[in-house]
Order: sequence, then structure tokens, then C-alpha cells
Amino acid sequence: MVSFSRNCQKVGSELFDGSMRAAGPLLILLAIGLISLVAYGFFTLILPAMVEPSSFLGILMALVACFLLVNILFNYIMCVITSPGHPPDVGNTDEAERTKYCKKCNKFKPERAHHCHVCKKCVLRMDHHCPWVNNCVGFYNYRYFWLFLMYLWAGCLYVTLVGLRPAIYSLGDSKRPQLLSFSVVMAGAIWFALSCLWGWHVYLVLNGMTTIEFYGQTTRQATDRAQGTITLHPWDLGRTKNFEHFLGPSRFPFEWALPSFKRPVGDGMTYRRVGAAPDDRISLMQNVDHVV
Repeated sequence: MVSFSRNCQKVGSELFDGSMRAAGPLLILLAIGLISLVAYGFFTLILPAMVEPSSFLGILMALVACFLLVNILFNYIMCVITSPGHPPDVGNTDEAERTKYCKKCNKFKPERAHHCHVCKKCVLRMDHHCPWVNNCVGFYNYRYFWLFLMYLWAGCLYVTLVGLRPAIYSLGDSKRPQLLSFSVVMAGAIWFALSCLWGWHVYLVLNGMTTIEFYGQTTRQATDRAQGTITLHPWDLGRTKNFEHFLGPSRFPFEWALPSFKRPVGDGMTYRRVGAAPDDRISLMQNVDHVV
């Protein structure tokens, strides 16, 4: 009976993972389609209903919208096409045998790496698998994911605030295109949802952890409270250092927010711990006691 239950669970998991992989490209097209539709509604209906497009204010508002749209699409596409990073093959040395080992993909893996059951690979500093980008979010593409959320949040707020009055006036007016109201309602709904999602990832970045690590830390803290001990997150280096670690250092204010192809600092396999010297990092080839 137990074996039958496990087999059913395995088949169900495989079906779910397969459906996620199959739905990924469709969700990407849907996301780009919705973004394009709302952008079209803003430039052709909302903006002309608010100001004269050729006026100084109209041009300024259009430039702001273009800036947001370019950053939304750039970071989204980069998150889709950028590999999150995967552990390299490691030879069978005595030191390698003492590291964490993934039995599913038969590879040694560094700390903060986890196996994705959808991609069937281990991912460096894995945060989660996102069906909307048909990709895992990990070490090399987390910055694009985080900035995509930020700019999409700002863009939806901008469309909602600018288009709210024209949308209200269009209620009951059959002469006004329904796309105007649809664009504002869609932008407002997405903004509300992103206020929770992006806010959550702001919290994670400032505390130096991924989604997987947060839940692992929560579980350990519950155990520690029962034992009367305290466990601190080993990679929380302070908000400034955490921010730079995830989004990269800036040579001038807000450089991190601009479109960039630069890779994150580090190799995704070694990380500085709390209280350690800058060069004292935990590497793949070291024995690891802390497992997330």
C-alpha cells in the first residue's frame, strides 16, 4: 500500500513537472502579450485622454512610460534567456566526496545550490522555478528577475494613476473603447499582486537569503526555539552588502537599476559567511556542516 502511494505520488509529480515545462512557452507569450496590450492602450487611449501628446507634458509622460517599458521588457527577456547557473562536474577526489551530493542529477553541488524537479538540474543559489519565465531563478538571473518585478510594479502603478480618471469617465460611455478600462483594471490588479511579491523579494534581498533559504531558516528557528537555542542566517552580511551581493555594486547612485549585461559578483559557488574575513569563503571543495 505504501509502495502504491509512493508510485502515485511520483507519477503525479512527473505529470505536474511536465505540464509546467509545456506551459512555460505559452506563459511567456501570454506575459509579453499582456504587457504589449496594456502599453498599446496607454499610448493610444490613456495618454491622449489626459494630455495633448505633442505638448511638453505629453512628451514627458510618454518618455517616462517608454523608460519603464524598455526596462520591463529588457529584464524580462534577460531573465528568460539567462541560465541561472549550474554546478560544474567535479572529479571523484577525496575532498569532493565530503561535499553535498545530488542523487537525482549525480553531481556534487556547493552550498545554496538546490535541485529543480522541473528543470531536472541543480541550480546555483536557487530561489525558485518560475513558470512565467520558463526558467529557474538563481545566481546569474536573479538580478533580472528582481528588476523586472520592480519595473513592472512601477509601470503598473504609473498606468493606473494616469489612467484612473479617463477610466472612470469612460464608464457608461459606449463611445469610449473598452481597451482603456481594461488596461487600467489589468494594471491595477497586477500592481496589487506585485506589491506583495516584489515586497517579499525586497525583504529577501535585504536579509541575504533566497525563498528556499527563508523556509529552511523558519524550520530551523522553530526547532531552535523548542531547544532554547538560536540559529542565525549564515549569509546575512548586513543590508548594504546583501543588496550588493544580489544586485551588484554601483559606481554611481542607482547604477544597479539600469539595463546591464554585467554578471553578478562571484562564481555562485563560494560565499562569504557572517563573521568571516572577506577572503574566507565556503567553497565546493570544503567539508560543509550547514545544509540548507
